[in-house]
Amino acid sequence: MYIRVEARCFTRNFMKALRVLFDERDELVANDGTRGTLLKSSLEYFTVRSGAGDMWGIVVGKGTTSPSPDDAWLEQPIQHGDQPNQLFYWETIVSVVEVKESRLRFLVTRVIENRTGSDIQFTEVGLAAKCKLNVSGNLLDKVVLLARDVLQNPVTVPSKGAVRVDYIIYVPL
Repeated sequence: MYIRVEARCFTRNFMKALRVLFDERDELVANDGTRGTLLKSSLEYFTVRSGAGDMWGIVVGKGTTSPSPDDAWLEQPIQHGDQPNQLFYWETIVSVVEVKESRLRFLVTRVIENRTGSDIQFTEVGLAAKCKLNVSGNLLDKVVLLARDVLQNPVTVPSKGAVRVDYIIYVPL
């Protein structure tokens, strides 16, 4: 199974992270509620690419509340694992930027597997980055939500099945 999600609901964190590219710093809110400063000098640690089992990159959940620019995490994230109500998250891969159909775009892709004996549905998809935030003078590893979208129709990952999720980031030319 395969789904494509066009990123429509970027968070305030996403815009602030972009702003840091043009300035020196801005405050972001991590998924645990921690507020910290993203410094331009720490951007080398800012990544959406993740390994298997990491709870950043593309993540899914069961939330249904409309997205907000102030969302700091998914409403009801589905945790990584092979136990009931968990999904196995493989690595998140980020493609190269391409020019296609009058727009610049890149894909963020992740395969999510259901290793349980029951079908599992998800209704929300998020794009999150791991970064280092300056919290009270200490650089701490944190996860920040960059985009969250609620799907029009739930996606069912069948028992012993998998889904590939492509998050599409684009800018019209």
